[in-house]
Amino acid sequence: MKLPNTDIRVHRLKTIQPHFDQVCTGEKTFELRKNDRRYCVGDWLLLVEYIPAKDEVTERAVLVQVTHILYGPVYGLAADYVILSIQPVTDCDKDDLHM
Repeated sequence: MKLPNTDIRVHRLKTIQPHFDQVCTGEKTFELRKNDRRYCVGDWLLLVEYIPAKDEVTERAVLVQVTHILYGPVYGLAADYVILSIQPVTDCDKDDLHM
């Protein structure tokens, strides 16, 4: 899969289990992240499965798009964190995206 030539930013993020599978099945439709990347609505997140015990990224990945952002500080969310609402774009192998 090739990404289209656009101004869309793609953020490659490690995601642990069970959260990775929950995003893949559509059960989880948000990401809680430190706002250290200046996320914007419309950005794409390449979520790659990460196994912390092995410090290893697997070949599994899912591409999602940010549809809404809740910025802290609000509702107990720290000032430097965001909740990103996401929707799937496609499942893919991380090698397909050359990131």
